[in-house]
Amino acid sequence: MEDVIKIESMSLKYKGSDSYANEEINLSIKKGSISGFYGENGAGKSTLIEAILGYQKIDRGKIYLFGKELSVTNEYEISKKISYSTQKPLPLGFMNVEDVLLITSKLRGKNKVDSEKQIEYWISKLHLENIRKKRISKLSGGQRRIVGFATALMGEYEILILDEPTNELDPDKRELVWESLQEISKTKNTTIIVITHDVNESEAFVDFAYLFSKGRLLEAGSINELKDKAGEEYSIKLKVLAHNVNVAYSALLQLGIKGEVNEENTIHVYSKRTELSEALKLISDNFKKLKLEEYTVSASNLNGVFKRLKGQGGINETI
Repeated sequence: MEDVIKIESMSLKYKGSDSYANEEINLSIKKGSISGFYGENGAGKSTLIEAILGYQKIDRGKIYLFGKELSVTNEYEISKKISYSTQKPLPLGFMNVEDVLLITSKLRGKNKVDSEKQIEYWISKLHLENIRKKRISKLSGGQRRIVGFATALMGEYEILILDEPTNELDPDKRELVWESLQEISKTKNTTIIVITHDVNESEAFVDFAYLFSKGRLLEAGSINELKDKAGEEYSIKLKVLAHNVNVAYSALLQLGIKGEVNEENTIHVYSKRTELSEALKLISDNFKKLKLEEYTVSASNLNGVFKRLKGQGGINETI
């Protein structure tokens, strides 16, 4: 796959400051891929996107779009090729949903007939039939979010960038958003970048993950590459008898096993594949001493991988 976005040694300072919003960023985005940008608030994700869109002037380094350096790519070219959906409220509150979609589709290059076909498809796909004639100003937060997502899908574009598209949505709508992104990626070879805090929700859908912290890109790669790099492949979930977590935690330490208490009466132990058998044997042999009700084993999820790679609390704990 060719690179549609390539960034080389890019740094960008906060306005009027010597501090960096982005520092020494090197990355590439493959055509037709779905990429997840992860990191705590203030990690530099949104600033990086603004630099790619030409909204922010970089202090050093280079950004290439479709093989052309950004400094010689004008804003009109960018707007024709990239659809960008922010977290900001939808404008045009006095208009109804259908009209907003129609205007957006036509502005992005489709004729009236093709626009109407596109609108009907996504209104049906995203279950918007009951609000299609409703004013934007009268929509609930979740309705505005899904209509904002539909608006981002309108027209012709080669890159789709979304900032927290599933916020305020119920589980069914969240899954529908991700399924729609997969469909667009596969059928139209559209390149998709999603900024999200919900690591585990997106894991099954993204092709590549990029982990940011304090303005730097810490890690990048496919999900399997990052899991291999972290060396963390399995999670052992220990369900402890009520009010015995501290006892169980101390007993685990005596056995040489380090765990994390992040749920009530539950301890999580992370293990490499090569160490899993030994860890499970110790837990099984000391079941009563550890005051356990049960334990289960599962493949480690992406948030667990990021915890290991960051060497601290993980993405969700900083939100």
